[in-house]
Amino acid sequence: MQFKSRRRCLTLDYMKKGDAALFLHLYLFLIFLHISYNLLLLLSSCFFSSFFVIR
Repeated sequence: MQFKSRRRCLTLDYMKKGDAALFLHLYLFLIFLHISYNLLLLLSSCFFSSFFVIR
């Protein structure tokens, strides 16, 4: 009985750690999306400016 409750506590602790890891991964993914989006905007603006300069 005691072992069962201890195992349940360990499982809850693991779930909390898993949630924290998931949150961290989502946060890093959002940062990555933000950086890639900004780079895409920068590249497109450079491309359009050079395109209009050529024309």
